[in-house]
Amino acid sequence: MWDVNSGTSVADLTGHEDVVTNVSVHPTDWLIATASKDHTFRLWDFRQPGIHEVSVFQGHEDSVTSAVFADGTRVLSSSDDRTIKVRTQPSGKVAAVFGIGMICCPVVLSYIVTYRMLPRRC
Repeated sequence: MWDVNSGTSVADLTGHEDVVTNVSVHPTDWLIATASKDHTFRLWDFRQPGIHEVSVFQGHEDSVTSAVFADGTRVLSSSDDRTIKVRTQPSGKVAAVFGIGMICCPVVLSYIVTYRMLPRRC
C-alpha cells in the first residue's frame, strides 16, 4: 500500500500466491478486499495498527478477477471460472452463486455491473 500524499510505501500485503487482479475498499469500514490469480480473495483489516489479513476465501475454480463490497454485509467475487459468488460478512458463508457465464465488475463505489458472457471464452 502506498501513501498517495508522500509517494511512499506504508505496508506490504503478503499472502497471495499469484498476481493480484483487483483491490476494493469497503465504503465505510477500514477493510480492503484483494482478488488473485491464486483462485482466492482475501479481506484485510486495517482498523488496528498494522494491517491484518482477516480471511482467505476459496471456492472458485479459476483466477478471481474481482472482489467487491456490495454493501456493508456482502462481498461479491467473480472469477475466470465464469461464476459470481456472494458471501456474507463476517462469516464468509456463500449466500448465492450466479452460474456459469457471469462476471462482475466494480465501476464506482456501491455500483457493480454484472455481465453474462458468451458461450466461448475470450
